[in-house]
Amino acid sequence: MTLEEAYAEYYGSSASPRPFLHSLTTIVDATAEADAGVLGADPRYHFGNERFSESQEVLAGRWRRAMAAGTAGNQAATRHLLGLSLAAIQDFYSHTNWVELGNPTFNRDVGITGKDFFNVAGPRENTCSDCPEGADGEGSCRDNLLQEMVGGGTLTSGYSGEAIVNGQRVGKPRGVDKCSHGGPRDGSRVEGARGGINKDLPTACFSPHHHLHQQAAEMAVEASEYYLNLVRGSLGDASFLRLLALPPTSPAIVLVVDTTDSMGSQLEALRHSLARLAEGYDSLTHPPSQYILVPFNDPLYGPAIVSDRPHQLQQTLNQLRATGGGDEAEPVLSALSLALHHAPPQARLYLFTDATIKDPELYEAVLTLALEKDVMITPFITRPPHLGGIRGRFDLPEDMEEEEEEEEGNVPAEEEEEKVDEWSWGMPDLHNNTAGWNGAPNRNLRDPRAQVDRNRRQVDRNRRQVDRNRRQVDRSKRQVDSLSQYTQMAWRTGGQLVEATRDNLEEVTRILETGHHPQAVLWREGDIVSERRLQFPVDSLVEELTVALTGRLNTATLTSPSDTTFDLLAQTTTTDDKGFTVQVFTPYYVQVLISLQERGASEYGEWTLRVVPSVPPVNVLVTATTSLDLLPTLYTPDHSASQPSLQRVQGQAGIGTNTYLDLVLTGVDTAGLRRVEEGRLLGSSGSSSSGGGGGGGGGGGSQDSSILSLPTVSPRRNTYIRLPSRTLPSHPFSVAVEGVDGRGHRFRRESSGSGWESGDAHVSFPLGRDIWGPPGAQLRVPVTVYSSASFTTPVTLFLSAHDAIGIPVTLDKQRVTLGRNESVTVVATVSLDPQMSPSTQPTTTLTVTATPTQGRTARSLAYVSATPRVTDLTPPTCEVVSKTSCANHQTPDTCSTLRWTADLRFTDYETGIFSVNSVPKYDFPLFNTGQQVVRMSYLASCCDPKATITVRDAANNIAVCDIDNGGVAEVSKLSTGAIAGISVGVIVLVILLALLALILLRRRRRSRKESVTEVRRRRRMSVE
Repeated sequence: MTLEEAYAEYYGSSASPRPFLHSLTTIVDATAEADAGVLGADPRYHFGNERFSESQEVLAGRWRRAMAAGTAGNQAATRHLLGLSLAAIQDFYSHTNWVELGNPTFNRDVGITGKDFFNVAGPRENTCSDCPEGADGEGSCRDNLLQEMVGGGTLTSGYSGEAIVNGQRVGKPRGVDKCSHGGPRDGSRVEGARGGINKDLPTACFSPHHHLHQQAAEMAVEASEYYLNLVRGSLGDASFLRLLALPPTSPAIVLVVDTTDSMGSQLEALRHSLARLAEGYDSLTHPPSQYILVPFNDPLYGPAIVSDRPHQLQQTLNQLRATGGGDEAEPVLSALSLALHHAPPQARLYLFTDATIKDPELYEAVLTLALEKDVMITPFITRPPHLGGIRGRFDLPEDMEEEEEEEEGNVPAEEEEEKVDEWSWGMPDLHNNTAGWNGAPNRNLRDPRAQVDRNRRQVDRNRRQVDRNRRQVDRSKRQVDSLSQYTQMAWRTGGQLVEATRDNLEEVTRILETGHHPQAVLWREGDIVSERRLQFPVDSLVEELTVALTGRLNTATLTSPSDTTFDLLAQTTTTDDKGFTVQVFTPYYVQVLISLQERGASEYGEWTLRVVPSVPPVNVLVTATTSLDLLPTLYTPDHSASQPSLQRVQGQAGIGTNTYLDLVLTGVDTAGLRRVEEGRLLGSSGSSSSGGGGGGGGGGGSQDSSILSLPTVSPRRNTYIRLPSRTLPSHPFSVAVEGVDGRGHRFRRESSGSGWESGDAHVSFPLGRDIWGPPGAQLRVPVTVYSSASFTTPVTLFLSAHDAIGIPVTLDKQRVTLGRNESVTVVATVSLDPQMSPSTQPTTTLTVTATPTQGRTARSLAYVSATPRVTDLTPPTCEVVSKTSCANHQTPDTCSTLRWTADLRFTDYETGIFSVNSVPKYDFPLFNTGQQVVRMSYLASCCDPKATITVRDAANNIAVCDIDNGGVAEVSKLSTGAIAGISVGVIVLVILLALLALILLRRRRRSRKESVTEVRRRRRMSVE
């Protein structure tokens, strides 16, 4: 049974495994990242150069950071840290002589806090004999370990000539015969005891101990599974399953809400929507994984309210009042950054505002974080119904008052006084001795003092008009820039910009109540400016079809293969409306749902959507509830590292470097597909990327070019396609795949956003993306910026750096000029807040961007952890005081008739006991955290005779009790915990498959190094 078959067996064939597979891919990519750059060359991260204690310290420190991040709910950071640690744990078995020593199983102490290695070879102790066959890097060395090492059970590991520690190259010590790592990339293989002992691959040309590769790989699998079970035991089942996106849920709902004084109607509509969500929560089969609310005003934003249920958000919204604001621009992107920091991967973020953006310098950082987490952003921009453009609070209050006064004929009091003066100071008629004809004053004769006042007031009016005109010009530019950023952000992340008026807010907010499943994209097209007929296939794996249209339309009709036509602009239909539901209907946004299960098999085939815009542009998004989805990832080969690997591209593929596209079709094991026929690169409008275009859409061109040549038509979960750099578009692009399902119907899937682009510049964090320090520290983070071979003249790059929650970040250089293939390293200084709590807010993200004067912005992201200033390094203790026996009850027929008990005692005399968990799961009684001594009992059926008890102290150190109460035949059952166990095995299995691949090692997919640096001009004002 494959992973996806097990997933479908337990959760049902309609549940999309995409979130689950995305979580595994992220972890596996992080294991690959451990081999890149300086991180890959440092033996302390790979148990190389006999640095056992240092490697163990690295793993122990990373464990504490990972557990803190996982407890706080930062799944992205936890996955990254977990992947890095798994790489080191697996390297222990391929880089050391643990297997050669004859050990029958894996080492349970690797990576565990408080544990160290004993009987390690001394610095002047010989460990290997000479192996001439391995000197050329292509031969086998079967018996080059000294017999006294093997007989004495002494641990050693191979040295590498390319190893770097703290910026200094370290090699094999002279005058002593130490083992080399070996292989063609190890320069030390020709020094001292020639050859090597690595078991990375099953081929002699890369691994001198290739004959032991299978044993090392099997131990690595067992050790990884054990380590992940410790993670599960430390975090608890609920947090661990969420880390792996299990069980299937709907995407998290994240609300970012403007609470300034013009947003009263929006807040009221959201209150009603949250009330309906809370009321219907218990009836949902797959409710959203989380609900998050981030309010913002001016200048404050936050805090983030995070809950598993909508009720807490409902209570918070009921307490919010629309007030304040001041000017027309608000800290929108600061609030988005905070929301994205708290959002789990693949969440859906909804922004509600009527304001322009006050902090546009954060745009690239916000976009980077959204793409990294695969979060879809949907901005809801409110405008008054009588205006033709998005305005709302884009108008200054004083301007609106002045305009209203002019329209109504009102004048300021001083101008009214001027009129009175004109009537009062008329000179008498000299001939008639009257005050004017028919009693009216003489307007030709005026008091000189009044004329001076009138001139002064006219000057003031002219000045006010000039100021008003200037504000209008500034505001118009801000409005255009903000609208462009809202549009770009939505399109790049797979969302849509939704315009609304205050009289249809109630209807628009119903979007929050729809789509309680992960949605696969069937078709996406933007910037439609004239009549279009879009044809897209609907295959037999689609259960529900959702069509969403944004913009002003004259006509929108949808025709099915059975020739049934639905008028999408009519709230009711006169056609066969079985399975047809109008979910949202406004003048600017329409969303309908069609149940293919209700309508039947006759509706599988080609559907036609005809749209005629009345006010262009119009955007179209067609999604489906289905298990078959597309999860593409870009990788670049890293040839320079000691371990060749594929590093994941994050954001920008390089011009001048080859790129590989990994097309992952989720659900392929259960879909029964016949063939996959072609892949395409799609431009930013949904048309083919070769058709040009850019920005938020490219004109809705054809879909007939930029076709990728697939290496096979056989359906596979992973298909790698080489993309020469010259074929990559410079503007944002996405991917689509087409083929035929098992019933002969055509299928089509697109990636959810236009998250990729190619560029001339790149940024990376050379020391890795795991950064840490105590609260109050100033962390100096090196960032490398480099240019590609496509530069023909020197190019100036403007650098910036931002943190997700408002921590000050500065750069020692704000701009650099680079020529062809040049690089420079700058320093980003991250000033951790002294009040930042390592327990409640342990992790944030640092984004660095480099923007050329012409071209695309390069960016990278790192995780920054706040660690306790005074660290408790002493782990707790776990003691099995007593246990009962399962004797005579160890067969499948008898084990269920008896239960066994273990009495446990946990102690920690420093920070105290924080949590106790077990695998299999057992509901331990609650206790007050911080207790120094805790006593508990564990109870289980004799059908489950083994248990791993994990106790964690408040400093995230752990102790483990492995209890074995005798063996019993396997009982065939699949529980939620079993699914988690399967996923554990699969993470390692994917890595193992990569280990079997010649050049990819265990790092078939590894995250690329990312980097960027930036200057923060001012501290943002988060209330967190």
